[in-house]
Amino acid sequence: MVPAPGDADVPVRRFGAPERFLAHAERAEVLAGVGLTPVGIAGRIGASRAAGEQRPEGVRAVLPVQGET
Repeated sequence: MVPAPGDADVPVRRFGAPERFLAHAERAEVLAGVGLTPVGIAGRIGASRAAGEQRPEGVRAVLPVQGET
């Protein structure tokens, strides 16, 4: 069951390709061009955390974040 919008207190980040024409290329090149690589995504998450965005109390990361246990 999915909670209704506004019922969950969990930060959500959306990652996806922009709604514009993307030049034809190999899949990896297209994804890299819009920042959808593991390094690019991790960087955006890290930047939002550094800007003060915190995980709600009691919510744990599924994967350990560098520097956290």
